[in-house]
Amino acid sequence: MKDLTGRNDCLSGTTTRTTATAGSSGHRAGARNRLAREAERWQNSSRQMETERTEYGWNMADGTDPLSDESRAEWICGGGYLIDNRDGLLTTHVHMCDTMRDGSPGGGNVAGGLEARILLPDARLVPDYDRDGAIDATDETSVRDDKTFRFWVNDDEDKGNCTSGGKGDIPGTDTKETNWKNGSVDGKRDLLDLFPLWADLSGALAMLDGIEGVKYMIRVKGVKVAYTDLTRQHSGDYLKQPVGGCGLVKNQSAESVSLYPFFAAPSEWGDCRFVPSRLGDYLSDPDKGVILTECTSPDAEVWLEIRMNNTVFYSAKLPLSASSVEDMYRWVNLRHLLGEAEIDATDADNITKALDGEYDGTDIFLIHGFNVSEVEARGWCSEMFKRFYQTGSKSKIWGITWTGDMGTVNASYYHEDVTNAFFVAGEFASYLNLHGGDKKTVIAHSLGNMVVSSAIQDHGLIVSNYFMCNAAVATEAYNAERFNTGSDNLMVHNAWKRYNPHCYASWWHKLFESDPDDDRKNLTWVNRFSSVKDKTKLVNLFSSGDEVLELDGEGNVWLTEGIIGGGFGHYAWHKQEIHKGRGGVLTGTNWAGWGFGNPCFYRQVMQDGHIITVAVPYYPDSDSTFNCDEQQFKEHPVFLNYPGILFQRTMSPADRNELLAKGIPALSPPAGGAAIGLRLGIAEYDLNSQDFRRNGWGRTDFFSWNYSNRWLHGDMTDMAYFYVYRLFELFEREKAK
Repeated sequence: MKDLTGRNDCLSGTTTRTTATAGSSGHRAGARNRLAREAERWQNSSRQMETERTEYGWNMADGTDPLSDESRAEWICGGGYLIDNRDGLLTTHVHMCDTMRDGSPGGGNVAGGLEARILLPDARLVPDYDRDGAIDATDETSVRDDKTFRFWVNDDEDKGNCTSGGKGDIPGTDTKETNWKNGSVDGKRDLLDLFPLWADLSGALAMLDGIEGVKYMIRVKGVKVAYTDLTRQHSGDYLKQPVGGCGLVKNQSAESVSLYPFFAAPSEWGDCRFVPSRLGDYLSDPDKGVILTECTSPDAEVWLEIRMNNTVFYSAKLPLSASSVEDMYRWVNLRHLLGEAEIDATDADNITKALDGEYDGTDIFLIHGFNVSEVEARGWCSEMFKRFYQTGSKSKIWGITWTGDMGTVNASYYHEDVTNAFFVAGEFASYLNLHGGDKKTVIAHSLGNMVVSSAIQDHGLIVSNYFMCNAAVATEAYNAERFNTGSDNLMVHNAWKRYNPHCYASWWHKLFESDPDDDRKNLTWVNRFSSVKDKTKLVNLFSSGDEVLELDGEGNVWLTEGIIGGGFGHYAWHKQEIHKGRGGVLTGTNWAGWGFGNPCFYRQVMQDGHIITVAVPYYPDSDSTFNCDEQQFKEHPVFLNYPGILFQRTMSPADRNELLAKGIPALSPPAGGAAIGLRLGIAEYDLNSQDFRRNGWGRTDFFSWNYSNRWLHGDMTDMAYFYVYRLFELFEREKAK
């Protein structure tokens, strides 16, 4: 804020000041002082005045002519300035001149000693451009340079601390639950959809303190705001720690604070006033003045206004661009590969996204897991993007969807989706190798890791970093040491624990290892992805609390096991492995696995004087499997003898992958539920540890009481960013190494 005190002969940026002395006698002159003439010139230029009124809100405080002796204005509001005219300098003055035109003595200057102060506010709205949690000098420079700040419309349906299965994350909803329609923040999950904005009022408050009629306003369209007690140095704290002192009277927490204006439609303008108590705080601490901001429309506008009574004399606009969050990242749709009709086709080629101007040369490719529809994939990718954005990422983000949802919850058709994952891997590798920069990071969730691991192992995918999150892939696929045939292994079906491990379907490949021409030696999960760790920087992010990847401690994984108190996803991965070959409508297959083939040979015997042919089982009991040679196991497997390709020496990679998916059980826990344990050394982190749950945990759902503080399968996006932000900070740290 600048204070320009003008003397009676100047209306300019000068700060000089003089006082004129009136004469003792003579005629009054009709001349105006230069200050008044300048003001009169503005008054008489109607076109200029109209422009100022239109563009800057220029107006007289009382709507009268400031140059009139009879009704001069004490305060004059202009386009970006306020004039303190309480002395009456800006009006028509009749002077007593020293010398009249006829040469007679005049009476001097009757305006002598009058002053008019021009007050030039220096206030602005400053966002956290680099999302580093603090609004600093760099952000102030960006605002002065009129750099556009980009954010998304809050058009999803977040609620509370956590959700289940990504419910509420799909953007573009238009229901009564759509977040922007509500008059308050809808829980900790909704905080991600707000950004901090610092109203820099310190100079204006200091200059205008004590002047009656001055008001400070936030004028918005397509925006709602909430008042906080945050300072600009800690403007991002609301995302990572509890924040109180919010609202008009400082009695609300950030996750439930009221948003103003309450009921304004996105197309309507609304005013939000800084109440005196807030202004007092800002005056005593210039770093305060942070408001949380929500966009309700792509036409969002935010103005900071300073008014004298109801007349605006200063305004500053935030250079803001709001859009759908899906306009801020790239979308890749691979569902057509399996003949599926796509709702939203790939839009990542030859386009510029909203954040490309911040690109730091890194690309992050996101791929979801099992049982995620195309619409749900939009929600998952959008939520992941938001979390990276709020972490400060400058990467280009690519969201990728594939057909991993042929079944329903609890692994119906899961084995078919494993086959799909192998099938999609080739195109996935080709696409990524042709797109993005030189430093690519892939983040895969659940069964999406089957796609990525196969792409790297089998199809030459080249990436700098690969983050495995809650990977639904057996650990033996990366580390052969995890392969375990012991009878105490929970991955061995209870009905087979007394049998010779050499007759398991999971062991069968070993019977052909000495024959280089027999492709059946590759029918194993052991070392299926052993080269991945050598081709990229591999980081395994598992959770010892993952309910989907948890193994049933008693091995009794019936279809309904674990559902009560745990939900349909409980033990899901364990069930699909144990039920291979066991049939069943939902979780099993009729391929090899743990099914019994009951092979027999035929013998003629005499019975009641007649020769009859009887079927004699090769394996009448479990003990008999210890008295057989391996050749017999090759020719007459104990397990279910289906499909017929099991007995062919040659098979295609596709056949091998389908047999693994449907007929060869893993004998190790999933990598997303336990450490892989590679001696060569890869980074592994247990997300269920306190290192990643510093703020406690947000699960309070009555039906999930059994899980309480556990990091579950989908918590990377289901749990509010408030609880899981350290994971995204790790992503950003590790990708830069």
